Amino acid sequence: MAPETSEITTRDVLQQINRRLELIESDVRAVSEKLDVSVQGLNEKWDASVQTLNDKIDASDRKREVSFQTLHKKIDTSVQTLRDESAASYRSLNEKIDTSDRKREVSFQTLNDKIDTSAQVLDEKREASAQTLNDKIDTSAQTLNDKIDTSAQTLNDKIDTSVQKLHEKIDTYFRWTIGIVLASWLSTMSAILFKGSL
Repeated sequence: MAPETSEITTRDVLQQINRRLELIESDVRAVSEKLDVSVQGLNEKWDASVQTLNDKIDASDRKREVSFQTLHKKIDTSVQTLRDESAASYRSLNEKIDTSDRKREVSFQTLNDKIDTSAQVLDEKREASAQTLNDKIDTSAQTLNDKIDTSAQTLNDKIDTSVQKLHEKIDTYFRWTIGIVLASWLSTMSAILFKGSL
């Protein structure tokens, strides 16, 4: 009886395992179907996203191409405008330079004329000033010579007068001295003779 019970138990276990395997298989098939559906949906979404992205990229490429062409035209227009403006500015600058050169030549010639005129006037003034200075020097020298001669003559006259007065004083002093000496001698002689007579 025991082996029969054991066989039944094993069969039951195997049946349970089989049923579980079938359940697992059913679950796997369901999961696989769901996974297939999800993958299909993902693929469709991916394809749709890729198509949308491709459309956006194409649209962006077209816009970029249009923008690039527009930008290229604007650049060409700007370059041409810049060339025209540069050419006009260059011509205007050359005209201004030519005008400035002509004005500078006229100014330089005018300046040379003024310098020549000023130099001529300065030479004339210098010659006139030199002549006037020479005349003043000659006049001052003549006046100084006259003053020197007058002063010398006056000094000579004063010297002569002083010498004359000095001679007169010396003569007076000499005469007084001679008179005093003679008076003293006569007095002495008179005293000697008077004593001798006594």
